[in-house]
Amino acid sequence: MVGLMTVPAILLTLIMTSTLPAQMAIARSQGLAQRKSPPKLSTPSTTLPKVVIEQLRQDVRQYEPYAPRDDFKIVKVQPRGLNSCLNLPRFQEVCSPKTTQGWRVQFTFNRKTWIYHTSRDRGSRLNIAETIGKPAQTAIAQARQDAAARSQTSAQHWQVLETKPIAWSLCSGGPEGPTQPIRGAMCVGSPVLGWRLKLKHEGQTWVYYGVRAEQGQQTDFGLDDTQSVSPKLVQQVIQATQRESPRPHQGFRLFEAQQITWPDSCLGTTRTKPACQPIAVPGWRIAVMGADSMLWQFHTGLDGDVRFQQSGSWLPPP
Repeated sequence: MVGLMTVPAILLTLIMTSTLPAQMAIARSQGLAQRKSPPKLSTPSTTLPKVVIEQLRQDVRQYEPYAPRDDFKIVKVQPRGLNSCLNLPRFQEVCSPKTTQGWRVQFTFNRKTWIYHTSRDRGSRLNIAETIGKPAQTAIAQARQDAAARSQTSAQHWQVLETKPIAWSLCSGGPEGPTQPIRGAMCVGSPVLGWRLKLKHEGQTWVYYGVRAEQGQQTDFGLDDTQSVSPKLVQQVIQATQRESPRPHQGFRLFEAQQITWPDSCLGTTRTKPACQPIAVPGWRIAVMGADSMLWQFHTGLDGDVRFQQSGSWLPPP
């Protein structure tokens, strides 16, 4: 009769129905087990050789020598093909194009973010541009205001030629760093990170340096006088020195320069000033030196008007 089931069919149906809840329970337990035990993922630090990690720790401490050693955490590691300069050439460095396996590593140390290029066999180099970024526009604006005040011009006339992130030594300055004062005693200092800012107005190109400020503070740019005086004006001073000196062929060179605002039209060179107008005149105090260690000092305007002031023997500081 249609619709009626045989005894074996009824038994098979009962068996299948009775085992279904158990099968569902097993499937649920397996799913929970999978969710509770996700596959293990490698952390950024496990993808780098230990010797490379230690290399990074040692290198970054030159910038933060007093920071706790354990304040070091790798955030991101990216494989990179790196040339002999680790894709970060230094000043006037010639790099071989042959690449080796390396990494771009981002980590935190002393509450700052650092980005390095590193390899097992070629060392590590800080990516300064990515690490410190750009200076605040307010800091650049203050430098332009400073240049305008010194030159008695308008800040809007000073154009930004360069804003370059660099590292330099507080003792030697380095090939791209600021001019260092002449010291007699031994200098001890850590390298610093910051920017070289070049401003231009007419025939003047002035160089400013600013150290990266701590979090929540602003970088202050300072004028590097000796790097800012124009080579053309320095040459005029050297020619004037050759006329004043009894030994004009000594290979005179720039010793130092100081940007200054003179109090009168005589540029501060005449003691009795019957013809000097009491007006502020922006200019330079420039000193050149020859092979005999004689120092020759001149007062000038910004672009010329070279006037001899004095000369004398120079002795290095003790």
